[in-house]
Amino acid sequence: MVQRTKGLPRAESRGQIIIEVLIAFGLASILLPAILTGFVSGRSGRVQQEQRSRAIALLKEAEEAVRVYREADWNTFAIDGTPQIYHPVVSGTTWVLAVGEEVVEGFTRLITVESAFRDANNQMSETGTNDPSTKKVTLKVSWGTSSADMIT
Repeated sequence: MVQRTKGLPRAESRGQIIIEVLIAFGLASILLPAILTGFVSGRSGRVQQEQRSRAIALLKEAEEAVRVYREADWNTFAIDGTPQIYHPVVSGTTWVLAVGEEVVEGFTRLITVESAFRDANNQMSETGTNDPSTKKVTLKVSWGTSSADMIT
């Protein structure tokens, strides 16, 4: 005795399977690139965020070193003349500033100390009268090759 199941005959079901496979491939070719791009972008964004977080930590460390060094020895810190480039170094239990820039885990860190000038209105300016009680300090951490890979 032959039993027939309800549904499509075998010839028609083969054609339907081919159409379903083609639709599945079409949807996959549209959706997979978008999904993979999202994964790659998310992954690279996380790496950039980790780099920025590390750079900010190095910048805050340099800021603290400048504050400690300034409070400990203003006369050494306040040398007039051309801009001086330093980097922070722990000496015993305190911070000191060593000459030159430093590279830490692929990050370049430098502290620039230069004279500050005031205009006739006693406002900070690029030119004017040298103010020996004020210094212009610039902290910079950079990494990578693009200008976007820098925090000042």
